[in-house]
Amino acid sequence: MESNKKHPIDLEVSMKSTHQNDYLIKFSKTEHEIPVLAGVHLHSIYNPIKEAQKFIQTNLEIIKKNHKFLILGSGFGYHVRELIKVASEIHQTYQIVVVEPERRVLADCLRIYPNRDRNVAYFCEEKFEILFNDPIFIEFLTSHPSVIPHPASFNLHSEYFKNFLSFEAKNDVESISCKLKDSFLIEYLNTLEKDVELIEAIDQHFNSNQKLKSQDFFFQAFSKFVQNEGRYINE
Repeated sequence: MESNKKHPIDLEVSMKSTHQNDYLIKFSKTEHEIPVLAGVHLHSIYNPIKEAQKFIQTNLEIIKKNHKFLILGSGFGYHVRELIKVASEIHQTYQIVVVEPERRVLADCLRIYPNRDRNVAYFCEEKFEILFNDPIFIEFLTSHPSVIPHPASFNLHSEYFKNFLSFEAKNDVESISCKLKDSFLIEYLNTLEKDVELIEAIDQHFNSNQKLKSQDFFFQAFSKFVQNEGRYINE
Protein backbone atom coordinates (compact mmCIF):
# COMPACT_ATOMS: atom_id res chain seq x y z
CA MET A 1 0.00 0.00 0.00
CA GLU A 2 1.07 3.61 -0.38
CA SER A 3 1.14 4.25 3.37
CA ASN A 4 4.38 3.75 5.31
CA LYS A 5 2.42 2.12 8.12
CA LYS A 6 3.52 -1.45 8.75
CA HIS A 7 1.22 -4.00 7.19
CA PRO A 8 -0.91 -5.94 9.66
CA ILE A 9 0.43 -9.16 8.23
CA ASP A 10 4.01 -10.35 8.02
CA LEU A 11 4.69 -13.85 9.23
CA GLU A 12 2.51 -13.47 12.30
CA VAL A 13 -1.26 -13.39 12.00
CA SER A 14 -3.99 -13.27 14.60
CA MET A 15 -6.36 -15.89 13.30
CA LYS A 16 -6.36 -19.46 14.54
CA SER A 17 -6.20 -22.15 11.86
CA THR A 18 -9.53 -23.34 10.54
CA HIS A 19 -8.13 -26.79 9.72
CA GLN A 20 -5.75 -27.73 12.53
CA ASN A 21 -4.91 -31.26 11.41
CA ASP A 22 -5.54 -31.21 7.69
CA TYR A 23 -2.90 -29.05 6.08
CA LEU A 24 0.05 -30.16 4.01
CA ILE A 25 2.30 -28.95 1.20
CA LYS A 26 2.89 -30.84 -2.01
CA PHE A 27 5.09 -30.08 -5.00
CA SER A 28 3.69 -29.63 -8.47
CA LYS A 29 5.22 -31.26 -11.51
CA THR A 30 6.95 -27.91 -12.11
CA GLU A 31 8.49 -28.11 -8.60
CA HIS A 32 6.32 -25.36 -7.10
CA GLU A 33 4.93 -25.69 -3.59
CA ILE A 34 1.17 -26.29 -3.42
CA PRO A 35 -0.97 -25.96 -0.28
CA VAL A 36 -3.49 -28.72 0.32
CA LEU A 37 -6.11 -27.79 2.89
CA ALA A 38 -8.92 -30.10 3.95
CA GLY A 39 -8.06 -32.26 0.96
CA VAL A 40 -8.37 -29.33 -1.46
CA HIS A 41 -5.44 -28.36 -3.70
CA LEU A 42 -5.42 -24.56 -3.79
CA HIS A 43 -3.35 -24.51 -7.00
CA SER A 44 -2.75 -26.76 -9.96
CA ILE A 45 -0.70 -29.84 -9.10
CA TYR A 46 0.71 -29.68 -12.62
CA ASN A 47 1.66 -26.05 -13.29
CA PRO A 48 0.44 -23.36 -10.86
CA ILE A 49 2.22 -20.59 -12.78
CA LYS A 50 0.39 -21.37 -16.01
CA GLU A 51 -2.86 -21.72 -14.08
CA ALA A 52 -2.33 -18.27 -12.53
CA GLN A 53 -1.61 -16.73 -15.93
CA LYS A 54 -4.82 -18.17 -17.34
CA PHE A 55 -6.80 -16.98 -14.31
CA ILE A 56 -5.55 -13.41 -14.64
CA GLN A 57 -6.20 -13.39 -18.38
CA THR A 58 -9.77 -14.45 -17.63
CA ASN A 59 -10.09 -11.31 -15.49
CA LEU A 60 -8.20 -9.05 -17.89
CA GLU A 61 -11.14 -6.77 -18.70
CA ILE A 62 -11.70 -6.13 -15.00
CA ILE A 63 -8.01 -5.39 -14.53
CA LYS A 64 -7.99 -2.92 -17.41
CA LYS A 65 -10.88 -0.92 -15.93
CA ASN A 66 -9.49 -0.50 -12.43
CA HIS A 67 -6.12 -0.23 -10.71
CA LYS A 68 -7.25 -1.37 -7.27
CA PHE A 69 -8.05 -4.99 -6.48
CA LEU A 70 -9.42 -6.94 -3.53
CA ILE A 71 -8.29 -10.56 -3.80
CA LEU A 72 -10.24 -13.15 -1.82
CA GLY A 73 -7.80 -15.94 -1.00
CA SER A 74 -4.02 -15.92 -1.14
CA GLY A 75 -3.13 -19.56 -1.60
CA PHE A 76 0.62 -19.41 -2.15
CA GLY A 77 0.23 -16.21 -4.12
CA TYR A 78 0.82 -17.35 -7.70
CA HIS A 79 -2.25 -15.45 -8.92
CA VAL A 80 -1.29 -12.42 -6.82
CA ARG A 81 2.15 -12.20 -8.38
CA GLU A 82 0.69 -12.60 -11.86
CA LEU A 83 -1.80 -9.82 -11.10
CA ILE A 84 1.06 -7.58 -9.97
CA LYS A 85 2.87 -8.25 -13.22
CA VAL A 86 -0.14 -7.54 -15.44
CA ALA A 87 -1.43 -4.56 -13.44
CA SER A 88 1.98 -2.90 -13.46
CA GLU A 89 2.09 -3.23 -17.24
CA ILE A 90 -1.36 -1.68 -17.70
CA HIS A 91 -1.45 0.98 -14.96
CA GLN A 92 1.06 3.52 -13.68
CA THR A 93 -0.01 2.73 -10.13
CA TYR A 94 -1.93 -0.13 -8.55
CA GLN A 95 -3.07 -1.31 -5.14
CA ILE A 96 -3.83 -4.87 -4.11
CA VAL A 97 -5.30 -6.13 -0.85
CA VAL A 98 -5.47 -9.86 -0.22
CA VAL A 99 -7.79 -11.38 2.40
CA GLU A 100 -6.87 -14.92 3.47
CA PRO A 101 -8.79 -16.81 6.21
CA GLU A 102 -6.21 -19.54 6.85
CA ARG A 103 -3.23 -18.54 9.00
CA ARG A 104 -0.80 -21.27 7.94
CA VAL A 105 -1.48 -20.84 4.23
CA LEU A 106 -0.69 -17.16 4.42
CA ALA A 107 2.39 -17.70 6.58
CA ASP A 108 3.79 -20.17 4.03
CA CYS A 109 2.80 -17.87 1.18
CA LEU A 110 4.90 -15.08 2.71
CA ARG A 111 7.70 -17.50 3.54
CA ILE A 112 7.98 -18.57 -0.11
CA TYR A 113 7.52 -15.08 -1.53
CA PRO A 114 8.00 -12.35 1.13
CA ASN A 115 5.93 -9.29 0.38
CA ARG A 116 8.25 -6.38 -0.45
CA ASP A 117 5.73 -4.50 -2.56
CA ARG A 118 4.34 -1.44 -0.76
CA ASN A 119 1.31 -1.55 -3.07
CA VAL A 120 0.27 -4.97 -1.76
CA ALA A 121 -1.11 -5.80 1.70
CA TYR A 122 -2.28 -9.07 3.23
CA PHE A 123 -4.95 -9.41 5.92
CA CYS A 124 -5.93 -12.46 7.95
CA GLU A 125 -8.52 -11.94 10.67
CA GLU A 126 -11.17 -14.19 12.15
CA LYS A 127 -13.20 -11.25 13.45
CA PHE A 128 -14.40 -8.94 10.72
CA GLU A 129 -14.69 -6.10 13.25
CA ILE A 130 -10.88 -5.98 13.39
CA LEU A 131 -10.64 -5.71 9.62
CA PHE A 132 -13.27 -3.00 9.41
CA ASN A 133 -11.59 -1.00 12.16
CA ASP A 134 -8.29 -0.91 10.30
CA PRO A 135 -7.87 2.55 8.70
CA ILE A 136 -5.73 1.22 5.83
CA PHE A 137 -8.30 -1.45 5.04
CA ILE A 138 -11.24 0.95 5.25
CA GLU A 139 -9.53 3.59 3.13
CA PHE A 140 -8.86 0.95 0.50
CA LEU A 141 -12.46 -0.30 0.48
CA THR A 142 -13.83 3.21 0.03
CA SER A 143 -11.78 3.53 -3.16
CA HIS A 144 -14.08 0.95 -4.85
CA PRO A 145 -11.62 -1.84 -5.69
CA SER A 146 -12.52 -4.63 -8.08
CA VAL A 147 -13.17 -7.89 -6.24
CA ILE A 148 -11.40 -10.94 -7.65
CA PRO A 149 -12.07 -14.21 -5.79
CA HIS A 150 -9.45 -16.93 -6.07
CA PRO A 151 -11.74 -19.86 -7.04
CA ALA A 152 -10.20 -22.67 -4.98
CA SER A 153 -9.83 -20.49 -1.88
CA PHE A 154 -13.28 -18.96 -2.24
CA ASN A 155 -14.98 -22.34 -2.64
CA LEU A 156 -13.13 -23.77 0.35
CA HIS A 157 -13.93 -20.78 2.57
CA SER A 158 -17.23 -19.82 0.98
CA GLU A 159 -19.02 -19.14 4.28
CA TYR A 160 -16.19 -16.92 5.51
CA PHE A 161 -16.04 -14.87 2.33
CA LYS A 162 -19.81 -14.56 1.98
CA ASN A 163 -20.02 -13.27 5.54
CA PHE A 164 -17.13 -10.94 4.84
CA LEU A 165 -18.79 -9.50 1.74
CA SER A 166 -22.08 -8.98 3.58
CA PHE A 167 -20.58 -7.62 6.80
CA GLU A 168 -22.02 -4.37 8.11
CA ALA A 169 -19.95 -2.44 10.62
CA LYS A 170 -21.70 -0.93 13.62
CA ASN A 171 -22.68 2.69 13.04
CA ASP A 172 -24.03 3.68 16.44
CA VAL A 173 -22.54 6.77 18.07
CA GLU A 174 -20.48 4.89 20.66
CA SER A 175 -18.93 2.50 18.10
CA ILE A 176 -17.96 5.38 15.81
CA SER A 177 -16.75 7.67 18.60
CA CYS A 178 -14.24 5.15 19.93
CA LYS A 179 -12.52 5.05 16.52
CA LEU A 180 -12.04 8.81 16.24
CA LYS A 181 -8.92 10.81 17.06
CA ASP A 182 -10.18 14.30 16.32
CA SER A 183 -11.01 16.01 19.64
CA PHE A 184 -13.67 18.23 18.02
CA LEU A 185 -15.59 15.24 16.68
CA ILE A 186 -15.22 13.26 19.89
CA GLU A 187 -16.46 16.17 21.99
CA TYR A 188 -19.51 16.61 19.79
CA LEU A 189 -20.38 12.92 19.66
CA ASN A 190 -20.20 12.81 23.45
CA THR A 191 -23.28 15.05 23.49
CA LEU A 192 -25.32 12.49 21.53
CA GLU A 193 -27.09 9.32 22.64
CA LYS A 194 -24.54 6.52 22.61
CA ASP A 195 -26.66 3.56 21.47
CA VAL A 196 -28.38 5.32 18.55
CA GLU A 197 -27.23 5.26 14.93
CA LEU A 198 -25.15 8.32 14.14
CA ILE A 199 -27.48 10.00 11.62
CA GLU A 200 -30.52 9.45 13.81
CA ALA A 201 -28.67 10.77 16.86
CA ILE A 202 -27.66 13.95 15.01
CA ASP A 203 -31.23 14.56 13.91
CA GLN A 204 -32.56 13.99 17.43
CA HIS A 205 -30.01 16.35 18.90
CA PHE A 206 -30.73 19.05 16.32
CA ASN A 207 -34.50 18.84 16.78
CA SER A 208 -34.42 18.87 20.58
CA ASN A 209 -31.65 21.36 21.26
CA GLN A 210 -33.00 24.84 22.05
CA LYS A 211 -29.57 26.50 22.10
CA LEU A 212 -27.85 25.38 18.94
CA LYS A 213 -24.16 25.90 18.36
CA SER A 214 -22.33 26.38 15.08
CA GLN A 215 -21.19 22.74 15.02
CA ASP A 216 -24.83 21.63 15.28
CA PHE A 217 -25.56 23.14 11.89
CA PHE A 218 -22.45 21.52 10.44
CA PHE A 219 -23.50 18.06 11.60
CA GLN A 220 -27.10 18.60 10.52
CA ALA A 221 -25.85 19.45 7.03
CA PHE A 222 -23.64 16.37 7.18
CA SER A 223 -26.64 14.25 8.16
CA LYS A 224 -28.73 15.47 5.21
CA PHE A 225 -25.84 15.00 2.83
CA VAL A 226 -25.31 11.38 3.89
CA GLN A 227 -29.04 10.64 3.64
CA ASN A 228 -29.20 12.08 0.12
CA GLU A 229 -26.09 10.17 -0.94
CA GLY A 230 -27.69 6.97 0.27
CA ARG A 231 -30.88 7.76 -1.66
CA TYR A 232 -28.95 8.37 -4.88
CA ILE A 233 -27.00 5.14 -4.45
CA ASN A 234 -30.16 3.12 -3.88
CA GLU A 235 -31.77 4.65 -6.95
